[in-house]
Amino acid sequence: MHVVLAIMRLDLALEVNKPDAITSQSSVGAKAYFNKWAESNKLCMMIMRLSMDKTIKNNIPQCDNAKDYLAAVSKKFVIFDKAEKSNYMRLLTTTTYDGTTGIREHIMRKTNFAMRLRDMKVDITDSYLVWLILESLPNQFSTLKTSYNVVKGEWGLDEMTAIVVQHEEMMRKKRDSKARGGQMMERLQSIWAMERRLQKNS
Repeated sequence: MHVVLAIMRLDLALEVNKPDAITSQSSVGAKAYFNKWAESNKLCMMIMRLSMDKTIKNNIPQCDNAKDYLAAVSKKFVIFDKAEKSNYMRLLTTTTYDGTTGIREHIMRKTNFAMRLRDMKVDITDSYLVWLILESLPNQFSTLKTSYNVVKGEWGLDEMTAIVVQHEEMMRKKRDSKARGGQMMERLQSIWAMERRLQKNS
């Protein structure tokens, strides 16, 4: 923000303290300088308030001095930045796959958390992200997790995604096949029961 105001040549009020109030005894130069500072202060305050996130703005004490206001914003921003980092780190490390969405969507969500942390200068390596994603999967993926732990080398994010998606598809087909087999067995048992009743009545 300071850089933007400097480029616009409006940052006088951010660079110097408020000059002494003008009086009837003040020189023409002093009056001109005070008016220039006051105009800079007014514009800086307006631009900062208009461009600031509402969450931060609502937590800044009332202030009419641009330099003091910017200092308060900087202090508060550090607090919010730490809180945001903590929130995304919690989401990255604790969000698990519950099966309500597709596995690909789950991976994309975890990856997005990591990207947000990287934007905030938190070092999240791809290998750590891959490990976190695999650890977030339920017991049905235990064979896959074991394979990753014993295989030489590491899976890249794209490779891991392809493997996990394929594994889930195989499990889905297996469940569907088992369900169809169960339905077929129920129909056969119903037919056999009917045949036995017919034989008994004949």
